[in-house]
Amino acid sequence: MKNAPLLLLVSMVVSSVIYGQQSVPAGSTVFVDTNNGFDIFILAALQAKHVPLVLVSSRDKADYILDSALFHSSEFVATQKVAGTYRVSESAFKLTSKSGEVVFAYAATKGMFSKGKQSVAEACAKHLKRVVSDQQAPVVRNGTASLAGVLDITFTSAPPNALVIIGGAALGRTPFTAKLPTGAYKVTFSLAGYTSSIETIGVGAGYPLAVDAKLLAIQ
Repeated sequence: MKNAPLLLLVSMVVSSVIYGQQSVPAGSTVFVDTNNGFDIFILAALQAKHVPLVLVSSRDKADYILDSALFHSSEFVATQKVAGTYRVSESAFKLTSKSGEVVFAYAATKGMFSKGKQSVAEACAKHLKRVVSDQQAPVVRNGTASLAGVLDITFTSAPPNALVIIGGAALGRTPFTAKLPTGAYKVTFSLAGYTSSIETIGVGAGYPLAVDAKLLAIQ
């Protein structure tokens, strides 16, 4: 069959496997460990896939630690119609509780038709979202424990089209609405030609469901 080698290549392009996993309460705090800049892709993927977890910037504040490893390899493939080198991205992820227990582990391989780092990070986020349970993690505020939730928060700005960044991850451009778990966030509004605006917001009962920023033009 003339196209057999190419069909074999296509069948090898995307593959993934999930290992033993446990449920993670929604609203749990997660610290994404730095891995040569790959953590930025993971943070962005967790936001893009609306994973109901709270991302924090310190291990001390986290209920769970998400570690990752990323590898690249290139292979030469030749068929009767196609010859060239394609790149494969392989990744492994591990979510560990404060007690050191591994509660989620995932490995993925993405090939020539994928977007490399972005693709494997989004694959991890998609499968991690599946193990986040409806059970809510307790949130302590002013010494009182309450249940976390996920709320729709609307972001607007004047002028519009500002990029909204939380925890180093871009959520979108204003105006838009995103789902955020209960917690406190530092939000940056950024737009070319304007001074960035940094807002500290709270998500939960008693907090506004809309965040608006006024950006000043750079003189």
